[in-house]
Amino acid sequence: MIEPGGVAGRLWAGTMPGGLFRSDDGGESWSLNEALWHMPERRQWSGVAGGEQPGIDSVLIDPRNPGDIRIGVSTGGVWASTDGGISWRNINRGMYAEYMPPEQREQPIAQDVHRLARCATIPRSSGASTTTASSVRRMPVPLGTN
Repeated sequence: MIEPGGVAGRLWAGTMPGGLFRSDDGGESWSLNEALWHMPERRQWSGVAGGEQPGIDSVLIDPRNPGDIRIGVSTGGVWASTDGGISWRNINRGMYAEYMPPEQREQPIAQDVHRLARCATIPRSSGASTTTASSVRRMPVPLGTN
């Protein structure tokens, strides 16, 4: 998954095994987002398809604020950064995995996110699984930090 970064020449790429990379030169060179890679919670991300490595399937950049980033991790949930990737937090409140035992279905790290999408005409909105600065919802809600 490669996503334009809201700044000329900037691209973001999510990969397996859960790495997030940024290019500021149109893809000529890439750097790993070290803050996300070294988060202690990242060790809890499990693999997709029964044991492989976790994958970052979606990268959303707010077109009006390139420092506002959301990523979807299979299987690791939805994570947000409002400072361009310097720090990250899990925003899965309200999302649940139906396949998990009832006592674990709302565990933030258990969420198997395959795709996040932003509404092109209303950038702070999205469909199916949607995010705000503090949560993930199954109903359309704003994606912004306000």
